[in-house]
Amino acid sequence: MRHFLLISLWFEFIWLLAVLGQERMEWVTVGVVTATLALTALRRPVALERVILVAACGIALDYANLHVGLFSFTYLHLPIWLMGLWFAFAWFASFAVPAVNHLPRWLVLICTALGGALSYWAGYRFGAVQFGLSVFWSVLALFLEWLLLSLLLMKVFRNENITRNRSTLPDGRPLGRDRE
Repeated sequence: MRHFLLISLWFEFIWLLAVLGQERMEWVTVGVVTATLALTALRRPVALERVILVAACGIALDYANLHVGLFSFTYLHLPIWLMGLWFAFAWFASFAVPAVNHLPRWLVLICTALGGALSYWAGYRFGAVQFGLSVFWSVLALFLEWLLLSLLLMKVFRNENITRNRSTLPDGRPLGRDRE
């Protein structure tokens, strides 16, 4: 649990760096995220393709939100710091989902959706994002999006601990290329 707490604090540091630093610190944010992913990959096998998949889905979702006017940024494009933040979040989710796997699924879905929507609200309060609708409708829309995203996260990362480094089948036979 101590390990997960440290990972959570590190993700919060990256979130603050991205949201408070925005364009001024975006390359620092990207550097910290890249170093985090690289060091994690060196120390522990990470399903990098899963992290990339989740980050790409998040970036696509935010691009769609930007395109339809749900929110906007200082510039007309999706900020680089936000894309970096999606990679950091996907990295964090790869630890978080297996850590909360024992909790009821509905509770994890609601908490993740609430946390995701409130993180955009906090970004709004810090001036990192502007909402195209009222705060209530924007946060509600984000909550619903994050509810769906939560399902994806659980699907992608729920069995992460089980499948990572598995070299044998459940019956103990070695896992060969023809059985993967």
